[in-house]
Amino acid sequence: DVFALVQVFCVGELAEETGLAETEVTVGEGWDAVFSPGRVAFMRPLTIDLPAEEARALMLSRMKGLEEQELDDIVILRRAADCDRHRMAPFMKPYLSHIFAQD
Repeated sequence: DVFALVQVFCVGELAEETGLAETEVTVGEGWDAVFSPGRVAFMRPLTIDLPAEEARALMLSRMKGLEEQELDDIVILRRAADCDRHRMAPFMKPYLSHIFAQD
């Protein structure tokens, strides 16, 4: 199953970029696809059972110990308008706008 392999890869990427283990997150059901010129991004929701500020602090602390730190920061977004203040991959803004519109 291709999507099962993608999920394994995604959880591995999460650990590589944030230091979080698969056992610390819950992987949501289903996938969203975001189409942009030259790429298709498949997204799946992940949740962690911590308040946003605590989750951010945990990830930042673990990122310091990673062999190669890929991310500069973890930002907390509470509404689509927050996306405009941060640099992100082009497919993220449409995806997050979709997610925030569901709330």
